[in-house]
Amino acid sequence: MNKLLNSYACLSVRPVKTCGRIRIPDPSLKEAMARLITVMYLDAGLGELSREEALDFAEEKTASDRLFLWENEQGEIVSMVNIAHCTPEYARLNAVVTDRSHRCKGYGAMLVSQVSQRLLQAGQIPVLYADAGYMPSNALYRKIGYTEQGQVAEQRIICR
Repeated sequence: MNKLLNSYACLSVRPVKTCGRIRIPDPSLKEAMARLITVMYLDAGLGELSREEALDFAEEKTASDRLFLWENEQGEIVSMVNIAHCTPEYARLNAVVTDRSHRCKGYGAMLVSQVSQRLLQAGQIPVLYADAGYMPSNALYRKIGYTEQGQVAEQRIICR
């Protein structure tokens, strides 16, 4: 399986309208985290996670300081982003996902922009990869200040 990815970096965040708030994972949010990682896997074409795998992810991330969630005005957890890897200069984001029933409302932009701003304030440049064929995420990243740095071909070998 081959996929073309756009590589992005953000040197400054453009302000976005905010409604809701950023949340840090805690045990009460495990179900929401499990639901979001399941959606992200399906959207990325990575297959379907079992409920146990999704809950294991949520359990692991509950103690993490690298996963961030977005809670909308109704108190629902609707988006997620993970800081996958950090160096003194860079921080790579991944697992960016918004619940399907809450897409096109700006929640992903709100979350990614706030996490990106925190990283910039800490002296790290946020970077991420986006599926070159999925225009909504590419548009979102550009809207909040990410600039394309190039493309990467991701290749997966699936053994059966």
